[in-house]
Amino acid sequence: CMFSGQVGIVGHLNIADNTMIAAQSGISKSVLQKGVTYMGSPAFEVSKYRKSYIHFRNLSDLVNRVENLEKERK
Repeated sequence: CMFSGQVGIVGHLNIADNTMIAAQSGISKSVLQKGVTYMGSPAFEVSKYRKSYIHFRNLSDLVNRVENLEKERK
């Protein structure tokens, strides 16, 4: 396993072999899948994290679009 800086782990957990935990991630449950990289707080698989981060960056624009559509509908 490899833990980067400032990783937080809560409780008595099992961490699978060859797991990588990215910096400043928070682990709140056991990691059972071998060879996976986790990121975020709470941490989840890095591929899912990257996709969700893109949506998070665009969240403000999406909220504005929905609000405008709701105004047009009235």
